[in-house]
Amino acid sequence: GGESGGARHARPAWPRGIEGRWLVAREYRAAQEGGLDPVLAVMCATGHSRRWSLRLIAQARDAGFLTPRHARR
Repeated sequence: GGESGGARHARPAWPRGIEGRWLVAREYRAAQEGGLDPVLAVMCATGHSRRWSLRLIAQARDAGFLTPRHARR
C-alpha cells in the first residue's frame, strides 16, 4: 500500500456534519444486512458510547440517509 497522507494505525477522527451522518447510515445498514446490531456497529465505527451513537443514528435518519423506523407523530 503506497498510501500517502496520514497514519493508518490511528483511528481517524469521525467526520462531523453531513459526511459523518452518511457514514453512520452506511455502517448501520451494513450491520442490518449482516444481521448484526446496527447500534453496536455504529459504536464500534465511531468509538462513541451507545447513547452518542443513538444520537448520530437519529441525525442520520433526520438527514434522510436512513428510513424512519416508525411514522412520525
